Amino acid sequence: MSMWLYQLNQKNHPPSLFRYEIWENQRWHWEYGQKRAGKSPEAGDTVVFFYSARAASGTKSDPGIYAWAVVERCDTDSY
Repeated sequence: MSMWLYQLNQKNHPPSLFRYEIWENQRWHWEYGQKRAGKSPEAGDTVVFFYSARAASGTKSDPGIYAWAVVERCDTDSY
């Protein structure tokens, strides 16, 4: 099993919206922007979602770790 870091884009996924949409026991789907690994996530891997300290232009910076999840499946055709 592996651990993956997923940097959220504050412009496309504002922290307030992320907090509203993500609840315990809810499934969530996300798309890949850039994958910087030689392999792909697999079922059972852990993903940590975070915002960086540097916000996109015109957005308020709200950095930190926001959630973690266990991968149930990874559709490699989607990236």
